[in-house]
Amino acid sequence: MSKNYGVILVFLGGICWGFSGVCGEFIFLKKGLNADFLVPLRLLFAGILMLLFCLIRKIKINFLIFKNTKHLFTLLIFSFFGIFMCQYTYFYGIELSNAAIATVIQYTAPVFIVLIVCFEQKRFPNIYEILALICVLCGAFLLSTNGDFNKFVISTKALIVCFLSSIGAVCYAIIPRKINMIYSPLPNLGFAMLIAGIAFCVYQKIWEFEVQIDLELILAMLGVIVVGTTMAFGFFMVGLQEIGASKASLISSNEPLAAAIIGYLWLGTSLLIVQIIGFALIMIGILITMLKKEKS
Repeated sequence: MSKNYGVILVFLGGICWGFSGVCGEFIFLKKGLNADFLVPLRLLFAGILMLLFCLIRKIKINFLIFKNTKHLFTLLIFSFFGIFMCQYTYFYGIELSNAAIATVIQYTAPVFIVLIVCFEQKRFPNIYEILALICVLCGAFLLSTNGDFNKFVISTKALIVCFLSSIGAVCYAIIPRKINMIYSPLPNLGFAMLIAGIAFCVYQKIWEFEVQIDLELILAMLGVIVVGTTMAFGFFMVGLQEIGASKASLISSNEPLAAAIIGYLWLGTSLLIVQIIGFALIMIGILITMLKKEKS
């Protein structure tokens, strides 16, 4: 029962993450807002909620990280080149394309993380890693061009921004590895979100945005901030304790599929047949990476 419970929670976490992306798409399409408005507020309130979650779960919040210059520098790099880059380019990618495409391209990050690990270990990728990379690259090609070398179904800018979100996700995973071994990872995440959120709110002068606030916008913002942060991370972390990191990572890869299905049912966003094949190839590449990791 414990393992089944963990699987369900991690699965729900992936759905919550996918749902938050579609909420962002709704805000861009229906409310005329953009990532410059959404992302700073998302990071600010997500950071606050993450630290509150740590307090409720009695996860130690260690403020000593701010007293160690080297660790604080790493936290700041993580805030801006991990959290901010990952989140801003992801939601900007949604603004330029849609939640399904932006989410599945960002989810190519695990494949590139594997390649970085190969470089660090001074070895060539094995057959599984090469196959995963081929699937991801072919899938990205079909997703963005519909199989036509001379035409992009999504704009070149959208494709570049979406891949930048994947690089951001790689930085998100790589940069905080050392400080996560010293301090609890979730408070580190909360601090990084809060720092990036405050800085970006001030930079964008968020208080000067002219926004028509209504119930739909409030609910969509709650979807991005509460469902996509507190609930998603809460479900994932509790489930992680039950089933372990490898299985949790594998199951949570349902996020791109959740974004595609929710986007289709809610906003009518659909993919062309060849794009669906590309979507499937990327998911296969991700699953190969995850399954290889679980076996090793």
